[in-house]
Amino acid sequence: MTNEVSIFNQNNIVAAFENKGGLDDLFSRMEKEAKSLVPDLTTDKGRKAIAAQAHKVSKAKVLVDDHGKDLVSAEKARLKLIDDDRKSWRDRCDALRDEIRAPLTAWEDAEKERVEKHRANIEGFKLISQTVGMSASELLFALNTAKAQVIGDEWEEFKAEAIVAKQAAIEVLEFALDAQTKLEAEQAELARLRQESIEREQQERERKIAEDAANAARLEAEKKANEQRQADAKREADAIAAAEYAKREAEQAKLNAEREQARLVAENEAAELRQKETLRQAESDRVAALAKAEQDQKDAIEAERKQVEAKRLEAEQAEQKRLADVEHVRGINQSLMADFVAQGLTDEQAKKLIKAIAKNAIKHISIQY
Repeated sequence: MTNEVSIFNQNNIVAAFENKGGLDDLFSRMEKEAKSLVPDLTTDKGRKAIAAQAHKVSKAKVLVDDHGKDLVSAEKARLKLIDDDRKSWRDRCDALRDEIRAPLTAWEDAEKERVEKHRANIEGFKLISQTVGMSASELLFALNTAKAQVIGDEWEEFKAEAIVAKQAAIEVLEFALDAQTKLEAEQAELARLRQESIEREQQERERKIAEDAANAARLEAEKKANEQRQADAKREADAIAAAEYAKREAEQAKLNAEREQARLVAENEAAELRQKETLRQAESDRVAALAKAEQDQKDAIEAERKQVEAKRLEAEQAEQKRLADVEHVRGINQSLMADFVAQGLTDEQAKKLIKAIAKNAIKHISIQY
């Protein structure tokens, strides 16, 4: 590469980057000159010549690459100025657009907030009429709350819809209150009757247990008295027989009397044990009877609970169907009212006309719900 300077001067490098395939041509020229060297590896001079030629290729690589970096840096700086101007233009246009649209945006936000407020208030009537799981007192409070809500001109164009929603909520709550009041009264009466039945059964069980225990004790006492009489009679007979014996039998009679006394003591002890066993068995029977009564009571309460739950589910399903029917009718009425108003009727006229049609007060016209 003897003409290295002429090949890789500044002008040649710039021209190579400006023309398509310029670097390929430059590389081809460098490659041709680099490979033109015929090295002699047997001499030190030849080996140094190879190393020098390879070093020249490395220098050429760095020289061209550095110039390319400079070109890229300059281009990046120029493009950055364009990007900065573009961003400034976009930001200023966005700011101007927002400034011009600000009054409209403020009005739209206020209008959205106003409509959402009315919608939320109307939705409140629907929420307050969700009666599932509510007690009679809760339903009464909700009904009074709905009735107390005043719907005036402040409802603006939502006034008619609010009136319909309020009336629907009142009707739902009145129906639910009536049904829940009857249900709670029935439940209270069932609970009272169930408690009276439990108390009567308990008293009867206790009376029967006491009566059985008293009969068992009486029978045991009679048995013991009879045994005592038999023992007394036997003792008397033994005494008479002993008197007839000669003196020779006196000691034997005395021994017999001692044996008899021991037997009577044993019998008395056995009778006491039998009496205790009878009382223990009576107590065991009483406890078993109480346990059975308790289980019977639990079974009765569970059966009653299932019956009440079935009634509650039936009432809840009926309520859900009624609410669906009310919502269906309300939707059709609202659609009709909107159509009538669109034809020039006032809200009140449209409402009266719908009620008249629904009551079949106008011939040849009906509403298909």
